Amino acid sequence: MNFFWNYFFESAKERRNANVCVCTITVFIAGGVAGCQLIEAFDLLRYLPLFLSGAGLLLAALIWRGFRQMRARRLNRYKSLPLSRDELAKARSKLRKQAT
Repeated sequence: MNFFWNYFFESAKERRNANVCVCTITVFIAGGVAGCQLIEAFDLLRYLPLFLSGAGLLLAALIWRGFRQMRARRLNRYKSLPLSRDELAKARSKLRKQAT
């Protein structure tokens, strides 16, 4: 385990946002501990099934929205605008010229 932390902090020193990374990890762990204590203090475990069902519905809605966005993006992928008269004339002249 000591090797892991040495490697982590050595690699974090070389990066520009190492402090942000270490602080984020610290806040995440501290928030988890504080959240567990709040759940126990206010007896919030009885609301867990309601919370999980709401979170599941929200997750299902986000997944559905993602699929719809991917489908819309796929259907609009290869539409090209019509060329103007100048662009058409240049393209035709390039096709008629002999390749050198």
